[in-house]
Amino acid sequence: MGDKKLLGEERRAFILDKLKQSAEPLTGKELSLLTNVSRQVVVNDITLLKARNIPIIATSQGYLYLQQDLHTPLFEKQCLAYMVQNGQKRS
Repeated sequence: MGDKKLLGEERRAFILDKLKQSAEPLTGKELSLLTNVSRQVVVNDITLLKARNIPIIATSQGYLYLQQDLHTPLFEKQCLAYMVQNGQKRS
């Protein structure tokens, strides 16, 4: 994003878009560098997004956006395998 500090809803939309585009977890630090805000602001934004029932999970490697089709057996198997592999409990 360069030197521009993203504000409020624009920043949350940007974070959500980045999470949707990424197949790998993104850390709060990575997201903070992209949006030119502190990591704590990113943590607060993630909390606000999750409060809107946006399917984001926090892992030890960063944040992941979960695709909407959560109830397929294959997805559940992949999600659980990822969490077990990375030492995460389901929240």
